[in-house]
Amino acid sequence: MSDAGPDIAAGWSGPGAGPGPPHPHAERSPRAAAIKASATRVAGGLVFAAILWLFDLRLAAALVVVAVLVLSLISIVSPPTGEKINRAIVFITKPIGRVLATALLAVVYFIVVTPVSLLLRLVGRDPLESPTDSTSTWVIKPFAPNPSVARRQFTLEAGAALPGGRRRISTAVTLLLVTVGALVVLVAVDLGVGAAYGSLRGSGSDSRATLPAYDGSDWAAAYFEEFNDQTRSWEPFLGMVRHDYAGEYINVTDRARKSYAPEGLSADAASVYFFGGSTAWGTGQRDLYTIPSYLARLAEDDGVPVAVSNYGQSGWVIWQELALLQQLLSEGKVPDVAVFYNGFNDVGTQIQDQELDARPTYPRAAQLQEQLVAASSLPSSASNLVGLYVEKSMAARVVRFFRSDARGPDPTPALTEARARNAVDVHNRAVDVIESLAESYGFEVVLVWQPTAFTTVSGDAERFAGDDADGFGAAYRRSTELIGPPIIDLTNSLDDVAGPIFIDHGHTNELGAEVVARALYPYLPLEMP
Repeated sequence: MSDAGPDIAAGWSGPGAGPGPPHPHAERSPRAAAIKASATRVAGGLVFAAILWLFDLRLAAALVVVAVLVLSLISIVSPPTGEKINRAIVFITKPIGRVLATALLAVVYFIVVTPVSLLLRLVGRDPLESPTDSTSTWVIKPFAPNPSVARRQFTLEAGAALPGGRRRISTAVTLLLVTVGALVVLVAVDLGVGAAYGSLRGSGSDSRATLPAYDGSDWAAAYFEEFNDQTRSWEPFLGMVRHDYAGEYINVTDRARKSYAPEGLSADAASVYFFGGSTAWGTGQRDLYTIPSYLARLAEDDGVPVAVSNYGQSGWVIWQELALLQQLLSEGKVPDVAVFYNGFNDVGTQIQDQELDARPTYPRAAQLQEQLVAASSLPSSASNLVGLYVEKSMAARVVRFFRSDARGPDPTPALTEARARNAVDVHNRAVDVIESLAESYGFEVVLVWQPTAFTTVSGDAERFAGDDADGFGAAYRRSTELIGPPIIDLTNSLDDVAGPIFIDHGHTNELGAEVVARALYPYLPLEMP
């Protein structure tokens, strides 16, 4: 091996050495190098932009494409200027790269290298142990007078001397393996961080339990643990529906939440079906202290025992409730009275989807449609796998956060008017169908426009209604002015409550549920004894 020294010196073309073969990159013109670098940059930028586009970050994707194209054009037209820009980018991104590289290497070391090393130790194998045949320890490698080898410490000199075509294939294979390995590591890190975040978030207490509305309540923390433990799934024609659940404070069976029922309730007692969104279902309230439960209590006090069924579902609008009513009727379940408690989600749909739409739809229908289309384009097994990944992924959590935080256009009087009119028009068309069903099946209907922090002028409502940047409050107040009979306006029913009752813009504590129930109860068409 020592005889190789003079040959290496003779083939070295570095400073102070004699003339040697020209560096292969030296023959390439600056413009040709700029074109090749630009092509690589454009390809990488387009891939990154496509990923952003898939996550519906279209503005960011467009900005990435424009930036990549402009930078590439500058590099081709003026290579020196492009080189300066590249150096500036490297200067900015180098610290980020070091941090990410350190983090990824640490992940690889502790997730891959360490377990494999321990496994090899357990089976008694040492990869660094010298071979049994000591003569094979040193391998004579052909020397190629290529100075680039000195800068690539782990490259076989024979490999560096490969013909151009084979060398490019070898490089492509190496890049493919590195890319696949990097993607595997990134997916593992993404899932690991997402799982850890979900576990930590799930183990922590819900901040709503500490709000003034629950001051002195020893059950609030445990209630929200049960609340966050529930699951939902998509059902055709209905949307997202809560699964059956059994807890101390929350119980759901066959789409209905448990409600208060008087002891000894007879089979011929009047039946009341209560429909609505999460405010009807009772977010922030225990089973026996929701609006439907208080209605049952009030009727019992008047000597009119009724069987109340709470069919509220989080996020629902009146058209979903109408679909559920039709399903129940088709099953032979016909109530004596059907109560529809709406407003908040019906107006919110016009805000959330960020597009004016006078057609019946679901809240966040555009996002849901994208998810369903993406899932339908894959085999069922792949779709389930993608769905599981999206559910656990930290990157997907970040994307959902920014998308949920996205606001529509700045509200104007004209936009507020259009949103309110659309919401009321869509709502009232459902009312027409509900009244026709009631006439056909022989039951009574009570239609309610609910109170919110935007329509309440006392207590702690101002705390939750103060930020009206997306125009929700203005649209809701205007929609309240537009509704009329047969809709019952209860938007001011909480004005006389001095203490804290709200836990957000629309949900209240159990005191708020009782106050609303007392305001609604006189409108129930029940036969008094």
